[in-house]
Amino acid sequence: MKDGSPTQARRERRRYSPNIKVSDEVDCNPVKDVSPESESDSDQLDEETTDSPLDLGAAGDSPIFSRTRSRTSSDQNPQQPNLSRRPLRSTQGQKDDVTPSSKVNTKLVPPVLPRTELPPKEDERSRKLAQEGSADTSNKNVIFILMIVVVFFSVLLLMNAPQSVTLVERTTLTVFLDKFEQVQALFYGQQSVLWKRSRITMCNHINLTRHEKPAILMFVAASDGQKTLRCLTRRIADAYSSALNATAAVEVNATVSSGQNSDGVKLEVDTQLSSGFDKGSKVAVIHHFQDLPPLSTLIFYKYCDHENAAYKAIALLITILLDEEKLAPDVSLKVLEMKVRDFLIRRFSASEGSQGMDTDKLSGLWSRIAHVVLPVAPVREIEEGGCVLKEYGK
Repeated sequence: MKDGSPTQARRERRRYSPNIKVSDEVDCNPVKDVSPESESDSDQLDEETTDSPLDLGAAGDSPIFSRTRSRTSSDQNPQQPNLSRRPLRSTQGQKDDVTPSSKVNTKLVPPVLPRTELPPKEDERSRKLAQEGSADTSNKNVIFILMIVVVFFSVLLLMNAPQSVTLVERTTLTVFLDKFEQVQALFYGQQSVLWKRSRITMCNHINLTRHEKPAILMFVAASDGQKTLRCLTRRIADAYSSALNATAAVEVNATVSSGQNSDGVKLEVDTQLSSGFDKGSKVAVIHHFQDLPPLSTLIFYKYCDHENAAYKAIALLITILLDEEKLAPDVSLKVLEMKVRDFLIRRFSASEGSQGMDTDKLSGLWSRIAHVVLPVAPVREIEEGGCVLKEYGK
């Protein structure tokens, strides 16, 4: 092959032309390395293949497209299509290609992370929490306002209506305590428990606006304190009636009924008590309870049966005169209660007559009338001169 041959010239043009890029040959077989021995073969193929004048003209510096022929003829590979003519890639395509050198020279830019957004469920949950928080705040505000309103109206009610009721109750209690102190001053020499227990019982009953049971007190004395016992219970009953602006106390003298028919006495006592309470009396005194016929005492179930009592807003003062000469000055309430109970059992027992009371009936009656049992000591002036009523405001 000569140096000035057209083939050599074409090779030189391909080597130094920057705008021409020979496309890869279409070959399904793997690329084989070209050895020096095969170079001569390729030269021979180039000699056999003649270029047309158009091709020579197209090999200049400014051609856009060039053609290349396959080194294998169609006779040698009849199954493949003739792809000898194929347009070269444009210069625009060359600009788009990224070479390793461009990759090296390219400045690395840190990737920009996309903005993370909450998933729909979490977003909805956050909205619900926000709504619940606002609802709780509004509820707390409403509750706080309601509490202020309630406190305000409560103060108004306490300042207006309840004052009159409290004033009336305080006046009633004050009147009773004043009169009770006068009685205490007249009846000197009594045990302190007498005044303490009787005052507490009567004051508690006065303070109640709705009574569930009557107030019952039992006063006990020996033979040496008979007049004092009667006078003392009268005076306490008078103080209680005056404080409540009630009519005079009802008094039942059981001594005059001793030995009479139990049914007749029972009816008489019932009539006397109910009539007095219906007329406005608030207290009754039963003098010498031990002298009543045994079975007639069952009428007190009606008036002393706790919550089942016929009259609950009343007080009953029962006196017991023992068959003893004297009481010990320091007798305890427990000893006195047992002494009175044994005395009534002997007095009302069935062995004393056909109209006697058995122990069971007496026990039921005793549990209703013996709530508070108090001793009464004799006052010498009263035992000698009697109960002068004008000294007690009568």
